[in-house]
Amino acid sequence: MREEIEGFFDKESLRRDLVLRDPILKYEQEVRQKAVVELIEPKERELILDIGCGSARDLIVFANTGAICVGIDFSSGMLSLGREAINKMEVRNVHLIRADASRLPFKSAVFDKVSCSEVIEHLPNWEEVIAEINRVLKMGARIVITTPNRHSLYGVTKKLTDSLRLIGITIHPYDQWKTQNEVTTILERYDMLVDKKIGICFIPGVLTYLLPKGAKKLIVKISAQIEKRLRSKFTGKGYMIGLHAVKKAKTQA
Repeated sequence: MREEIEGFFDKESLRRDLVLRDPILKYEQEVRQKAVVELIEPKERELILDIGCGSARDLIVFANTGAICVGIDFSSGMLSLGREAINKMEVRNVHLIRADASRLPFKSAVFDKVSCSEVIEHLPNWEEVIAEINRVLKMGARIVITTPNRHSLYGVTKKLTDSLRLIGITIHPYDQWKTQNEVTTILERYDMLVDKKIGICFIPGVLTYLLPKGAKKLIVKISAQIEKRLRSKFTGKGYMIGLHAVKKAKTQA
């Protein structure tokens, strides 16, 4: 399974720019990134790890605040895109490493913050990844997770598109969406206190991918107007869920 997932993202890296020309896909990534940055609040000299960093889009934003950033991914193709972007923009405080998220090549308790955005749904062993994140975080440090929401309108229409294999819809080799409660439960199991929950992206389902470009632009325009108001009111209903948690000190027996 790992080889299939890795191969999928290597192929995706070859068409990344083409994909993001689509108004819906572009909007999804923009609101996702904005939510991640707002939740993680990167600051100067903080050591931040981005798990599943892909093309380093988020890391570059973190680094521009003066944070020291490390990104890991197991897709060589995505990491190549990331290195190209870092070199082009002359970002010096970003380091990319090819690694397995369930076996992080770092000492324990070294990172101030960890971002893991749109990753756990692609990992059959995602609970092991949460355990590793807990290990490498300092006490009192933060984690931010976003992942597609099974309880959203996207989740409902995804079942249809997956079953029909509609033309133009990319099918991942492993794409198991989560719910807010599922992710919260696992974070708390590993001594992390979830103190903020938000919904991200309130576009009505993946079937919008099949609409004409003009209709997509209209949907994006409307969605952008209501996004911020819906984010905190309907935390478990957006296309993506966003969670912010803090690593708690273990109580002594």
